[in-house]
Amino acid sequence: MATAGNYSVQLPALRDYKLGASIYTLLKVQRSARTTERDALVISLRMLNHDRFDTNFWDRSFRLMLHDVPMAPESGLNELVRAQSAREGEVIFFIPRATTEGKLKIINGDDSTEIALVLAPTR
Repeated sequence: MATAGNYSVQLPALRDYKLGASIYTLLKVQRSARTTERDALVISLRMLNHDRFDTNFWDRSFRLMLHDVPMAPESGLNELVRAQSAREGEVIFFIPRATTEGKLKIINGDDSTEIALVLAPTR
């Protein structure tokens, strides 16, 4: 059983998102207490680069939308994914303890998608 403020978030049914020449796969979402007011939301992803050129896999490609307000990650993810290869990484957001839902926005060039996340523990 998960302790208060320390649990895995249920993944959506759709976990693969094609944006441009890349496919982002949502692997795991974990929430853990950091302070009395904030939790860390750690989102693990894989980026598969189908392009013939290397591409960035970095914090700039992700935003967490809380009540339609974009929040930048604080993880420092900044990797290069070689052409025709994949890499896994984590983006970390610090969110208010009372947050129960949000949307992960993934941006790749002119393409983007938003993934609804239920951030409350499942019963």
